[in-house]
Amino acid sequence: MDEQQEKMKSEKECEKCQEYLNGWKRALADYDNLKKELAKERQSSRESGMEETSLIAIEAFDDLKKAFQLEEKGEQWVSGIGHIKDLIEGRLEQKGFCRIQVEPGQTFDPYLHHAVAERTEPEHVASGSILEVLQDGWKKNDKIIRPAMVIVAK
Repeated sequence: MDEQQEKMKSEKECEKCQEYLNGWKRALADYDNLKKELAKERQSSRESGMEETSLIAIEAFDDLKKAFQLEEKGEQWVSGIGHIKDLIEGRLEQKGFCRIQVEPGQTFDPYLHHAVAERTEPEHVASGSILEVLQDGWKKNDKIIRPAMVIVAK
């Protein structure tokens, strides 16, 4: 009788082990499905953001096309190009983007600026101050999208 009880006890333990194993397999499958779903959501979010940004670029292209048509008619198109630049900046600001304000003389900040060159000035200029802004920087909320490219004083 002891052998029979041990055999039954062993079978019950095997059933529990199998039950636990099946539960872990289900949990692993649920986790894999969750990962796949989150990846799909991230991809969808990226595509949505790209579509919004593409619309800004398409609208800007349409405006530039109109400006060049005006140029063919002999109208002042330089002011039109300036107007288009303002429109694009306004659209970007509506989407939460803003230009990083950088002026010559400001102190270099590696978080906001990307130094592409250093230059010694004949006039006494403080080392580490910005001499020239080559390209504007942009941020969205508090995230730097592109730092401003600057030349810094040695």
